[in-house]
Amino acid sequence: TDTYFSPSYYKTTKAKLLGTNTAKEYASNLRSAMAGLGTDENEIYTTFGKLFNKANISEIAEQYQIEYGFPFYIMSDNLQSDLLDELSDSEVATLMNIINELPNS
Repeated sequence: TDTYFSPSYYKTTKAKLLGTNTAKEYASNLRSAMAGLGTDENEIYTTFGKLFNKANISEIAEQYQIEYGFPFYIMSDNLQSDLLDELSDSEVATLMNIINELPNS
């Protein structure tokens, strides 16, 4: 599943895409869910549950990187690492179940 979190993966597929505006909105929702004290796991699960396919994760990761990543897109601060930092092991497992239910394209 790491591939799906690559900000350029979706460009290699013919999957149904979210589009830039929706991907940016979902990236913002995820960032808000993880910002400050506590994490809104339900918002994270809901956002991922709206996706058409796994390629959409890549679209969101790209927008997340643009909006919230360090300069020059250093990959140590990205959507995947932020999710892993914020969620417990059981919450990551729940998220992975949602992701695994998504079609590849």
